[in-house]
Amino acid sequence: MKKVSSLFSVVILIISLCSAFAAETNPSVSDGPTPRYTGISVFSGKLDVSGTVATVNAQMGVYSGYTGSIVAEVQERTPNGSWKYLTTFTATTKNCQAAISSATCTAQPGNSYRVYFTFTAYNGRGEIVDCENRYSSVQIA
Repeated sequence: MKKVSSLFSVVILIISLCSAFAAETNPSVSDGPTPRYTGISVFSGKLDVSGTVATVNAQMGVYSGYTGSIVAEVQERTPNGSWKYLTTFTATTKNCQAAISSATCTAQPGNSYRVYFTFTAYNGRGEIVDCENRYSSVQIA
């Protein structure tokens, strides 16, 4: 009986140590949000292709005291699989918001398209404080 009790104590000790280690390395949701960005509050971008029209939409918010910009580079897949530049759409913040709304370009039927988005935030001295790059999903015309 004493061996079973000792074994049980060892198992409980191991579980406790593993739980404590996991709690330190993986913060739980209840720890609250940890800001990832200094100046960017929110950003998103999307490409929609319908028929022969590729439509780009992007939004960005920055915190008070910061400015921001969005650059959306539309790319087309070449026959050899690489991506080539087609056109760029840009927007800068006004009242802490920037948006590219329904910017369009021509798409060729059967070709694949994507957008490379760059969301940048600047402090009051014009220095970059955040820069996020994202690709849209690939769309086929």
